Amino acid sequence: MHQSSLRLLRMVDDGRPFSKDFQDIFSTLIVSLLPLSAHRVRLIKVEYTFLSQDAISNLIYLKFSQSNRLPDPKDPSRIINTTTAITFSMSKDVARSICQCFVNARLIESANGKDQQVYTIKGSIWQLTPKGITILDRFCARNGIQQNQVSELASLKATRLVVLERDSQTDKLHYDQGTIEIVFRRLVGADSCNAMSIVTAADSSSMLEYRHSITEVKTTAELK
Repeated sequence: MHQSSLRLLRMVDDGRPFSKDFQDIFSTLIVSLLPLSAHRVRLIKVEYTFLSQDAISNLIYLKFSQSNRLPDPKDPSRIINTTTAITFSMSKDVARSICQCFVNARLIESANGKDQQVYTIKGSIWQLTPKGITILDRFCARNGIQQNQVSELASLKATRLVVLERDSQTDKLHYDQGTIEIVFRRLVGADSCNAMSIVTAADSSSMLEYRHSITEVKTTAELK
């Protein structure tokens, strides 16, 4: 059974895609760039980096395919294989704007040690931030993607994130009492906060849901 769908990305007022799509595009892009290699920055080589132009080239056309094995609701003894394909397609200018959003969101940073805030189309070398690594690691865990390099990055630089609920129509953060309490407890100290246990439980259920998945990312070059 094959499923495919076509829809436009929903954007927020500042030109960024909705948070869920934004993180999926970012993670899919990084998976398509794996394995990340070492690039020379001045006199040294920096591991786990990528070039500006490579990210933009891949981002112009990305295809994310996921295969799930699920029991047949009519006959539990039978297994149904379903494949869902999601394609991200955009112009070069839009791809560059999305990469700039990755910089603004602190998912990637310049590998030259300088605080570079502008994503250039060519000539720059980039690396993942701890935040970007954590989002990538969660994406791979949820979708059954097994990449040794992702595990290496997660063990070196992953951080702890609190995922806050957003409005499904506007993508704005909820400002209810529960959300404010979670943020406050994180600010006053991790020992007084049980928010991470809530997030971890949500991640665990997602991992169980996708543990039998087979996922791959295809770029334009592979489709030719």
